[in-house]
Amino acid sequence: MKRSIISLIVVVLGIMVIVINFVDNPEKARILFMEMDNWTFRAIWAVFVVYSGYNFYRSIKKK
Repeated sequence: MKRSIISLIVVVLGIMVIVINFVDNPEKARILFMEMDNWTFRAIWAVFVVYSGYNFYRSIKKK
């Protein structure tokens, strides 16, 4: 139960981060003090969202 809630929070947070990055459209984005291209930043967050969404789906389906 606890893992599924954390996965759902990561999905919502990740979607918010991606949408905010599209709206603000900064020149560079940062993850852990590393500057990177916006599309790389969005791709990394998209991987987190998909992985956490899959874990959430799998935990719900298991019950």
